[in-house]
Amino acid sequence: MTAETFLLSTPGPAEARRSPLQHRAADLAAVSRPTLREQAFEPILNLRAAPDSREARELGLPGPGRATTLSRPGWQGLWLGPDEWLLVGRTGRAAAELLEDGLRLVDVSANYAGLLVSGPHARDLLEKAITLDLHPRAFGPGHCAQTTFARGHVILWQVGLDPAYRLMFRPSFATYFADWLIDAAQEFRTDGA
Repeated sequence: MTAETFLLSTPGPAEARRSPLQHRAADLAAVSRPTLREQAFEPILNLRAAPDSREARELGLPGPGRATTLSRPGWQGLWLGPDEWLLVGRTGRAAAELLEDGLRLVDVSANYAGLLVSGPHARDLLEKAITLDLHPRAFGPGHCAQTTFARGHVILWQVGLDPAYRLMFRPSFATYFADWLIDAAQEFRTDGA
């Protein structure tokens, strides 16, 4: 199977991807400070390209140290390392078009599940299990980092000012991270329970 065939065989809208957190949806929705929501499925492609490569120039990827994310119409780029990016939101068709241009893309959509942690106390909740400095002077909207979270590996991406953070992780960790966040968020409940 070629890379192009693999990308085109990625489940589309007609082929629903099964949620690893479907059984916890009500428990996640019950947390209101901060809010916890499963992140909707988006295609995710891994791109390996040197910062000075033709691929990086064609996509407008900044070099290391300049940005950790890049926004383009229809997709976002997350910088993971000196020559590695995740392209989030690309469709299989657009990826195949890029492959025809010789880009080295691999569909890794099935490797990621996600949670959105947002609103009051989102930063406080995440700081319970993460060693990154999430203060706005050090980590703001558009920043992303690979890190450990509650003994697991995540990609942490701040997607909004309110603040809103997206956690991306292996689907096998979905229940563990959901349970950890639901339990740790109890401190911020306002109903007196």
